[in-house]
Amino acid sequence: MQALVAERTRELHESQAFYRMLTEDAEDVHWRMDRDFIVTYISPADERLRGFRADEVVGRSLFELLTEEASDLVRELLNPGTLDDPSSGTTGFRKFEMQQRCKDGTLIWGEVMVKSDRNNQGEIVGHHGITRNVTERKRLEEQVRQLAFHDPPHPPGQPPSAAGPSGPGHGSQQAQPQP
Repeated sequence: MQALVAERTRELHESQAFYRMLTEDAEDVHWRMDRDFIVTYISPADERLRGFRADEVVGRSLFELLTEEASDLVRELLNPGTLDDPSSGTTGFRKFEMQQRCKDGTLIWGEVMVKSDRNNQGEIVGHHGITRNVTERKRLEEQVRQLAFHDPPHPPGQPPSAAGPSGPGHGSQQAQPQP
């Protein structure tokens, strides 16, 4: 019997070490919160990403840590009425993007994947998920959008029309062939 207990204890320690490695060494933030959106676990990646130590986050309401717009989005997407409605198609993970506040006051963009935790009766008892920093991707997407809707750069000393067409609807003229 003691050998079985020792073996199970060893397996438990190995399992704990494995999951600790997965969450502590990851760049993505792993987290868990209760049904009232109180953070019950946050991985060390949050300190690297947003500057908050785990003891500054655990026990706090998620909404204290978000912008007003992000709080509204979370309330809408994780509304128990919506999540409980089978026709809403919200089984499994939900994925969305939102801005989050860092400890120094700056804002970052996070891609959030969240899943509701349910008890045996199917009631929501909490949520868990992963947040990934997508700030750089959002910045690059905005640059592409800006380039798509503005005149292309032109050489110094030349008017924009000399640089070539500036896109549809911008009144650019195509060069006409000479006779």
